[in-house]
Amino acid sequence: MTTDPQNLVPNADGTNKHGQGDELPRAGDPFAPGSMTDVVPAAIDETGKVSSAPEVLTDGAMKYTAKGSAAASLMVLLFAVAAMYWFPTGGVLVAALGSGLAVGGLFSDYRLPATCLLLVHLGLFFACYAASMGL
Repeated sequence: MTTDPQNLVPNADGTNKHGQGDELPRAGDPFAPGSMTDVVPAAIDETGKVSSAPEVLTDGAMKYTAKGSAAASLMVLLFAVAAMYWFPTGGVLVAALGSGLAVGGLFSDYRLPATCLLLVHLGLFFACYAASMGL
């Protein structure tokens, strides 16, 4: 028979209302010393040192955002080349967009292609700028 109105005290057979034996629902301050667990698991680097800092740009969504940025820079390259011939002033803006995307791609696994794309976009930027100024 239960004596607690919330059924937190064990029944006569040793179980609470959830059918569990010794485990009662947790009560008390969740921020008490010893009750907190590590949110970010400790990472061990190559030297064997423990680091609790997460690898933000190589894990999770940011990893795939940087890869997408490198791929988008490659796609924008076609538009920057086309704009250089048809509308050089717009090509300046498109090449600047491609440069920004290539910088984002530098944080991905595609560092070398992103570096090459950055150099090409910067070259197109200056070429479009010169063409728009009539140089």
